Amino acid sequence: MTITEIANAYIGEKEKHNNRGFENPFLETKMKSKQIGWRRGWPWCAAIVKLWVIEYYQQGNALLTDEQKKYISSLSVGVLRSYQSLKKTFPALWSASPSPDTIVCWQHYNNGRPTMFGHTGICTSSSIVYDDGREVFRTIEGNTNAAGSRNGDRVAVKERTVSRVAPNNGLELLGFFHII
Repeated sequence: MTITEIANAYIGEKEKHNNRGFENPFLETKMKSKQIGWRRGWPWCAAIVKLWVIEYYQQGNALLTDEQKKYISSLSVGVLRSYQSLKKTFPALWSASPSPDTIVCWQHYNNGRPTMFGHTGICTSSSIVYDDGREVFRTIEGNTNAAGSRNGDRVAVKERTVSRVAPNNGLELLGFFHII
C-alpha cells in the first residue's frame, strides 16, 4: 500500500469538539500512543501524518530500517518542527513541486506575518493546471474542514493551490518531502 492509500482509509474520521479527542476510540488510542504523542486539546494534522508514515513503514514488516527510524523521529506533533527537522536531516527528500505520496507542509500567516503554526497532509497528485491558469494539487489532511482550515474537525480530501506568495492571513506553501 502507498501512504496515500493508508491516509485514504482515514477519510471521514472526526474529532470531538475543540480537539478533545476523536469519535473513533481506536484512532484516539493510536494518536495518544507514546509513538505519536498527541495530547487532548492539541491540533492534530502533524500527529496523524506521523501515524500514517509509521503505518506505511510497518506494513508487512515489523522491523524498521535505521533510516526509517530516523525519518519517524524527525516527525513531531508540530508542523514547523517536523518541517525543519526533515529539511535538516533529509535535505535530498525536499521538493518544491507536488507529487503523489509526499508530505506537504505550510506555514500559517496572520496579518502578513509568519506564525509558529502550520498545517500538513499527504499530497496525492502532481500539479494540475486548469484552463483558468490555476495550478493545484490534491491532498488528504487531518484537522481540516470544507473551508480548508488548518484547524478543522476531520480527515478530508482537499484541493490546494500551488502558491508560495506569503498571504496576509492563511497558509504559505513550504514544500514537499518524499518518504523513504
